[in-house]
Parts: sequence; structure tokens; C-alpha cells
Amino acid sequence: MFPNTADELLEALTMQQANLPTYQDAVDATAEEIKDNNQDRANLAMALSNTALADTAKQVVFQIKNAVYNGNQNEPISPNPTFAILALPFPEMKAGSFTRFRNRKARFKSAKGYTTEIGIALGLEKPPARAISPDELIGAATVKDLGNYRFEAEYKKQGQSGMAFQYRLKGTEKWNKSTNMLSSPAVIEIDEPATVGAAVQIEIHCRYLKGNDQIGQWSPIYALTVNA
Repeated sequence: MFPNTADELLEALTMQQANLPTYQDAVDATAEEIKDNNQDRANLAMALSNTALADTAKQVVFQIKNAVYNGNQNEPISPNPTFAILALPFPEMKAGSFTRFRNRKARFKSAKGYTTEIGIALGLEKPPARAISPDELIGAATVKDLGNYRFEAEYKKQGQSGMAFQYRLKGTEKWNKSTNMLSSPAVIEIDEPATVGAAVQIEIHCRYLKGNDQIGQWSPIYALTVNA
């Protein structure tokens, strides 16, 4: 059933806020239902934003814990994160925005003026799936240092043959020759620095492969420190 996650519900509530005034008569929506939708949307957006803030802070706290426990003795420990959880814009609203949405959905779909097209505009129906062209794919991977001047890259193939990776020294413009990887995770070795044992700061990006050809767009640039 659509929607079935908090993010999908927020998208549907946002679509109703934008389009329900247009289709109010067709689905017999009341002014109270429009008000409830808009206030639920504002509360859910704030709740999701606060969740993201808390998750980010949690990750930083764990990184600090790991640094305190077994970090590099030559590096300072980062300060604890500070963040503000904001109040809901409509605290008087009761819990259960998903239940209210489903109740409205059932009523709207029973209205004489309801159509599938209106349902899609109001976030009640899932739009037909559209096949993604390979040219639209954007490379994506997670990278981590393995030591010995190697890094690991993990990615999802998205139906393609593999991923091409390039790296460059941070602060330079020229990328190294592409390294094509057909399985994930992939282990990639970089050139050793002139100074023995030095850590190397590099930037990495990647692009999907179809056969031997690179397709789609390059990923965002990932920064990584690779150690001896």
C-alpha cells in the first residue's frame, strides 16, 4: 500500500497541500481535512528533520568514542556535537498522521469525482514506474582505508557491469587512469608517496560501467586519507 514509510507519507502530504485546493470539490474534501493535512505535513517534516539531526550527532559521538578508544595519538579529539531539536509547529495535533491520511484516502477515493489522475496528484496513488535510462545513473559508492595504500569501495551494480574508479591527490586537478571493477567490494591500490610511511589524502569518484564503456554521470567526490 502506498505510502508506507514516513518519507513517502511526507511526500504525499506535501502533494495534498499543493493540489487539494484544486481538487477539493472532486473528492469532497472539507476545510477541516485540508487543515489537518497541512498541519500533519508541517509536524512530520519537523519530526523527520529532528531525526536526521539526532542521527548525525549519534554518528559523530560514535566517531569521538572510537577516537578516544583507539584513535591516532597525533590527532586531537573533536568536540562533542551541539544541536537543537526544534518544537513541532502544531503541538496541539494528536498523534497518528498516517491513520488520518488513510482515512482521508478511503473517503476521497469513494467520491464520485475521483479519478486515478487525481489520486496521483494527491499522493494517494503511486505513479507508474518509469525505467531509468543508463545515461541518468549517477555513480555512488562507500569508501574506506585498508592500509598499505589501498582503499575499499563498495557499490551496487544497479543492473550494470561494474564501476570505474579514479583517484587524485587532494589539491591536484589530474585524475589517475580509470580502474574498472566488476565486483563489490573492490580493493584499489594507489601509488606510494615519496615519503615512506606518510598518510596520503586523496579524492575519489566513480562511474558505472556497461561492458567496458563508462555510462551515466560521475559520482560526487569522496575524500579519504589512505595510510601505509
